[in-house]
Amino acid sequence: MVRFRRPPSPAARLTVHLAVATALAAPGPLAGQGSRPAPPPTEPAMTEVGFDSDRWAFSGGPATPTVVGRDTAWAVSGVALLRDVAFENGVIELDAYRGFPALVFHAESPDEYETVYLRVPMSGRPDALQYSPVHRRFLAWRLYPDGQAAATFDTTGGMFARNRFRVVVEGREARVYVNGAAAPSLVATLRHPARGGAIGVWGMAIAEGMQRFARFRYAARPGPAAGAAPPAPAAVVPGAVTRWELSPLLPGVAIDAYPPADSARQWRPITADFDGLVNVSRYSGALVAEGRAVPVAARAVLTRGRAGRSRLAFAYCDRAALFLNGRRVFVGTLPLSLADDNPRIAARDTIQLDLRAGTNELLVVTTGQTYTFGEPNGGWGFAARLLPEGAVRTSRVGRPAVPTGAR
Repeated sequence: MVRFRRPPSPAARLTVHLAVATALAAPGPLAGQGSRPAPPPTEPAMTEVGFDSDRWAFSGGPATPTVVGRDTAWAVSGVALLRDVAFENGVIELDAYRGFPALVFHAESPDEYETVYLRVPMSGRPDALQYSPVHRRFLAWRLYPDGQAAATFDTTGGMFARNRFRVVVEGREARVYVNGAAAPSLVATLRHPARGGAIGVWGMAIAEGMQRFARFRYAARPGPAAGAAPPAPAAVVPGAVTRWELSPLLPGVAIDAYPPADSARQWRPITADFDGLVNVSRYSGALVAEGRAVPVAARAVLTRGRAGRSRLAFAYCDRAALFLNGRRVFVGTLPLSLADDNPRIAARDTIQLDLRAGTNELLVVTTGQTYTFGEPNGGWGFAARLLPEGAVRTSRVGRPAVPTGAR
């Protein structure tokens, strides 16, 4: 005998449909597939701070307003920082007029910060836009050719020309946009050891006096959760010499002479950047404070399993001598020039090192000139990197004053 199942009642069918609909609506492994994509996260709202706000701390006196066209621009001398902002990641925007207007971020003080600035009179040149860390008030732009880029600015109308720039900071990277461009003109790897800090502007007292700014605004993005690992440092360039000991200042010591024995006291360990660069102004401020070039020395230990020859790529700014096991193997100078292509840190010099088995002392003596043509020359540092066999060196500038291998 065949029995037929009674069809479900309308109420039962409704219950089943509701259960299926609920299951499909619940999030799961396939949730969102086949539907419209989720909207992108919205950017944090920008906060605008007028230069007449009491939130600012001015190092060179309060800002003064001037009417520029239909706008009010504020002339700022020195570094101006917002008192109450701890900025790590986020966006900063600014309108600026001619000259060399600079944004400041990750500031520990008016003497220590990161900066990005426009060189409006150099519009269209490969160094029209620049990034540099500032240590002890010293702008070492010549040490960072990778922090320079071409940009085109509005220069029509003289002092009435306005340019807008935007800096997006994420981790150890800063992207710089000019006048609303969709793509960044510069992507810079940040070099300052500080991870966060105050933000503001810098009115450089060069060329055209105080700089004028308008519409300063920012949006800070939330930092990493408590206990989260910090961003990984940049990978060390193969062969870069990163472990050094730095001497105290050596007044009276000639640049091309091995330091006297009594200078060995008070040396301290330092670590070069990922590419082997040592920015000496990070550690010694007398170059700026005293307005004179005082040598310092740095030494590293190179270890070889057996005796042999190696090639060392050596960069410096603006004077340096190199010694291997007490013998001078190089001395050079890189003066600032007002030519169209200002020299950067020299990167073309390679030195042959005859290394002995065991340990070898590599020692650098270096100075940086303070003022040339009435302004800071922008560099005091060096970098060293051992080249692999068969490597071809490439560079842009720099020429030894004494032939390689000089005694």
